[in-house]
Amino acid sequence: MDICCGYFRGNFYLREIGSPTKPFLPVGNVSSFNVNHDITEVSQEDFTSLGGTACKISYINEVTLNMTLNCLKIRNIALAFQGTGENGNIEAGSIEDAEYTVIALGALIPLAFIPEKGTVVVTDEAGTTTYVNGVDYQVTSAGIIPLVGGAITAAQAILVSYDYGVGSIVEALTTGQKVFELIFDGVNSGEEGEQEVVFRAWRVKFSPAAAVDLITAGEFASLEVVGTVLKDDTKTGAGKSKFYNFESRDLA
Repeated sequence: MDICCGYFRGNFYLREIGSPTKPFLPVGNVSSFNVNHDITEVSQEDFTSLGGTACKISYINEVTLNMTLNCLKIRNIALAFQGTGENGNIEAGSIEDAEYTVIALGALIPLAFIPEKGTVVVTDEAGTTTYVNGVDYQVTSAGIIPLVGGAITAAQAILVSYDYGVGSIVEALTTGQKVFELIFDGVNSGEEGEQEVVFRAWRVKFSPAAAVDLITAGEFASLEVVGTVLKDDTKTGAGKSKFYNFESRDLA
């Protein structure tokens, strides 16, 4: 069935190339998806007359996929950061008597993990004086801040103990670019009824995000990623694309 009015919605799935046992995992909400063709044009001027073109050829030099990922899943962040990480890769644990030197009052002392704020205990170096949260220091997600006017003084050593829960972390720039198979499982609601459509790209090599806007004015954070569609020589047969295809179903 021809598509005269296209209004597409659906789900995207990615599977890392390299193992047939790897699953197609959902990407989550995607607010923008574009297929872009980099076109090369070669033309020959018509020299038999003043003006005109005698020959011209255009061909697709490269295909890229632009995606706006609105779900900041751990694997999506890892894709954008060209990093490694997975859900729950930080196990719950405790830190006992980690020693820090107070450089300046009112300045952040970063901790190794996001603390469970109610478990934080701060003492002097000898462990004989326990300081009071909200009076001598403030606890944040990133660490503690010794407060001006409290009992903690600049240049002194302190001990910090705390518990931390299960979490996830992405370590950026820790891996090379990966190649994925991409599937869009969607519907076209622009026609009468809902027409089923599927877009498949066999091998997509994603570049790290050029920019990641974690704070935006009046908008949710998102990830902009670009993938180059590579040739897949395993796709054989007359008329079969080695790059991508688009399938639609006739409405009943």
